[in-house]
Amino acid sequence: MVIGKRLLPVLCLCLLFLGACGNRQEIDDVAVVLGVAIDGNEDEYQLTVELAAPKAPDDLGEGVFFVTEGTSLEQAVDELNHQLEKELFWGHLQVIMIGDPMLPRLMEICEYFHSLRQLATSSLIIAAKGNAGEMVQQGFGQADYASFGIAESVRLLQTKSLWPNLRFVMENLQKNRKVDLPYLELVKIGDDTRLAIITQDDIIKEYEDDDE
Repeated sequence: MVIGKRLLPVLCLCLLFLGACGNRQEIDDVAVVLGVAIDGNEDEYQLTVELAAPKAPDDLGEGVFFVTEGTSLEQAVDELNHQLEKELFWGHLQVIMIGDPMLPRLMEICEYFHSLRQLATSSLIIAAKGNAGEMVQQGFGQADYASFGIAESVRLLQTKSLWPNLRFVMENLQKNRKVDLPYLELVKIGDDTRLAIITQDDIIKEYEDDDE
C-alpha cells in the first residue's frame, strides 16, 4: 500500500504529460503549402510555392505565390521560411511540379519531400514542359486554388491505380521501374494559347488561357 501511494503522484504526472499537446501549432504561426514547382539547373534550385491565403466571407480565396532560390532544395525551403517568418505546413500539398531540366534529379527531389514531416504522400508528381513555376501560377481547371485545379485535372484523366502520387513514384523508382509522369505544357492552337495536360495514355485535356 505504501509503494502504491508513492507511485500515485508519478503516475498522475505521466498522465499529465501524455495528455499535453507538445506538437501543437497555432494557425497564425504556419504557412500552408498547396503546391510546389521546381526549376533550375545543375547549380541552382528555383522554388515556386503556392500558399493558402485566408478567406474572407465573400471571397473565393486565391493562392499566394513566393519564389526562392538555393543551391539545394533544403536551402531554398529554408530561405522561404526566413522570408515568411513562419513554419511551412506540408500536410495539404497537392502537387510537386518539376521542370524538364530538373527531371534527372527526380529521385533526389522525391526523397527530399518524402522526408518532410507532415507531408501528404498523396501529393501528385507532375512534369512541366517549360517553366514549372510559371505554369503552376496559371493554374488549371475551375478550383479556387491553382494547385487544386491541376491535381483534380490529373486525377480525372488517369486511372486511380496509376495516379502519380509521391508514394507511387518513390516505389517505382526504388524498384528501377519506368515512371511515366503526366506533363503540363502550353500549346498553340491557331491564335489561341492553351494549357494542356498530357498523360501516358496520350489523353489530352485543354484549358483556355485567360491571357490569350
